Amino acid sequence: MNRPPQQIFPPASDRKAWTEAARKPLNKGLKKDIMKRAGELLKEPIPDFTASLFMNFVRNGNRNKLETPYFLRRQNLGILAVAECFEHKGKYLDRVIDYIWEITSEHTWCVPAHCRLQDDPFPEFPVEIVDLFNAETAAVLALTMNLLEEEIKAVSPNFIKMIKEKIVSRIAVPLENGPDPFWYEGINNWTPWCCTNSLCAVIWALRDEPERQERLIRKLYTAIKNFIRHYPEDGFCFEGPSYWAVSPGKMLGFFELMGEWDDDPKVKKMAEYIADTRMTSVNSMNFGDNISTAKFPAWIIYRFGERVNSQPLKNMALECVKKLVFQDITRELFNMLGYLFWLPGKTGKVKFTGKPLSFYDKMQVFVMRQNDMTLAVKRGHAWSHHHLDIGHFMLFFKDKPIIIDLGKPEYTRDTFNENRFKNDIMNNRGHNIPLFNDVGQLELAPPAPDAMSYQEGKDFISCKMDLTTAYCPEAKLKSFVRELVYNRKTKVLDLLDRWDSDEEKNDIYANFFTPAKVVQRDGKLFIGEAEVTVEGGSISVEKIKVTDVNQRLAWGNSLNRIRIKTQTGKQGNWRVSFLLK
Repeated sequence: MNRPPQQIFPPASDRKAWTEAARKPLNKGLKKDIMKRAGELLKEPIPDFTASLFMNFVRNGNRNKLETPYFLRRQNLGILAVAECFEHKGKYLDRVIDYIWEITSEHTWCVPAHCRLQDDPFPEFPVEIVDLFNAETAAVLALTMNLLEEEIKAVSPNFIKMIKEKIVSRIAVPLENGPDPFWYEGINNWTPWCCTNSLCAVIWALRDEPERQERLIRKLYTAIKNFIRHYPEDGFCFEGPSYWAVSPGKMLGFFELMGEWDDDPKVKKMAEYIADTRMTSVNSMNFGDNISTAKFPAWIIYRFGERVNSQPLKNMALECVKKLVFQDITRELFNMLGYLFWLPGKTGKVKFTGKPLSFYDKMQVFVMRQNDMTLAVKRGHAWSHHHLDIGHFMLFFKDKPIIIDLGKPEYTRDTFNENRFKNDIMNNRGHNIPLFNDVGQLELAPPAPDAMSYQEGKDFISCKMDLTTAYCPEAKLKSFVRELVYNRKTKVLDLLDRWDSDEEKNDIYANFFTPAKVVQRDGKLFIGEAEVTVEGGSISVEKIKVTDVNQRLAWGNSLNRIRIKTQTGKQGNWRVSFLLK
């Protein structure tokens, strides 16, 4: 370490920094909303949650009933803390202390889904494991103290001591004395998420114990190095764009706190992935447990753009920030501070444009941008947060969705157990992958390193995938190849599926979903502004009601399901053509 890590945002007592932040044109609207909401919070009761809400997860699998007030407490604390930093007259200080009192009184900062629970709806004690939200809570408290310690200490030095003891007992002690958590190996987004928040916490809570602090920081830094080492060489975030902000995005916060940057060239690829997978001004690629319309932390993207010298990242950030609302920014105290201090004063007239072609050969994802059309195609295999979607594609035209990935369903107890793929959002029926005699893909499809490729000629671009090994043996497929070919001159995208089976007779269908208006006329299908024709199969269209909470947020109350089906012998094919003019 070149220097001891330190907090990176100015305390409330730095009046020059906070006055300048308040004057930035981009911050004026946010400040107004923060002050308004903080005034309301002075009068509102602190969100409460009971033991029975905690027991919901074991009893019926529901996470939201407890997690809603749980996260609201932390969000409200951040809003009140920032309001006090802006005004700095003590108006919000007691309410900040009230919220800290309630949060530090919680039996655990772990959410039920992350606790050691069996049939008993309460965790096994001691419960102090460093999970995502235990660490995040400790970081919120540490950030609050970094902003307002001087002011709170004037009220009660003992209160400061209590907060330190809570953070040390719930973060430092389990990291020092317990077995290394699974995320220490760097296998998924838990590593940067837990490491960054834990680092933020121990910078403040152990500042008077430098040797102890340094040992823990070195341990966390090793975990971050493990995360980078395990990350795909092409920089692909296998958990998807919705998780990028709490994966490489959280890693950015770690390096900012450390005051040093990792010069591994892979880091730039990890950063620019979020720009490569942008589909429209409001949509991103959303294979697996991802939301296409998820809002992105513009302050992280912009800061990353500065650190890795990437103009596409900066442009994307300045486009994204215009679409953010109060809730997007205030979800986390770190977010609010990043918005206030990392973004430029003005956004200006900026339009993000991505690369014409992006091919992630290690993780087998292809993204193409041509003539107002954006296409994303996934091969890959069974990775974290995956769905049964090998070979699935999504298509956008003129900044509008044509064929979508449904994306992330509402998380419940069954999301990550043996019942996961009983959910029709996550299995083959929720994706445009053919089923053969109602048999679909394996839950744990093996890697197939050479199964995806692309070609580019003067007038065409094609992406080809061999999907044979992704299917269950019961499908009895000898081969199944999917190819998508775009003709630059005719502006037609062709989907070509070809199969060879051991079965004498095959009933085949695939579901395509769209929120766009669908019209059938003169033997043709119109999806939004795309004209679609099908050779080798029949078409049926059904409007379906959307009941899942996350799906409604992304796509509205209904979707159109377009089913293409056919009957063939051992061999067969179909062609689906999208005219995109």
